[in-house]
Amino acid sequence: MFRRLPTLLAGASARPTFEVHRLMDNPEDGHLTRVTYVKERASVVVSRFPQLGPRKEDPSDDVPQFDVNRRMSARFTVPEVATMLAVLESRVESAKITNPGVEATAARDGDGFALNGVAFTGPRSERKENDFKVSFDKTRTTQLYHFLEASLKDSLGFKH
Repeated sequence: MFRRLPTLLAGASARPTFEVHRLMDNPEDGHLTRVTYVKERASVVVSRFPQLGPRKEDPSDDVPQFDVNRRMSARFTVPEVATMLAVLESRVESAKITNPGVEATAARDGDGFALNGVAFTGPRSERKENDFKVSFDKTRTTQLYHFLEASLKDSLGFKH
């Protein structure tokens, strides 16, 4: 069911991954969104990497396009993935998802989907709050839906 996709970031795992690259002339507007299914932990990790600098001119340039050091990530468990699917299927308008690493709202955004909230980094005693905003357009929302559905089925042991 899952395909292994090539990735542009060094050190990335061979886990099932769904990526959206948004390269912009203004680096402040660009980012990479990566959704990864982690079978061993029955969870899905959503990460957002900011764009490092201007869009590359030379496709063979091996300088990284996205900043792995400023990554924002949130891990979602099976019930939280099911909650996101309920929003994607329009069974509920929006849903609040809270766990030790994130407080976010999952909601339809026009024809798309958005996760907006706060991600926590560092040990609990020194936790830092960081804005966590990830959005998907109509086409990517459909792809996200199928990816999350396959992740949920696999984590629950259903045959595809």
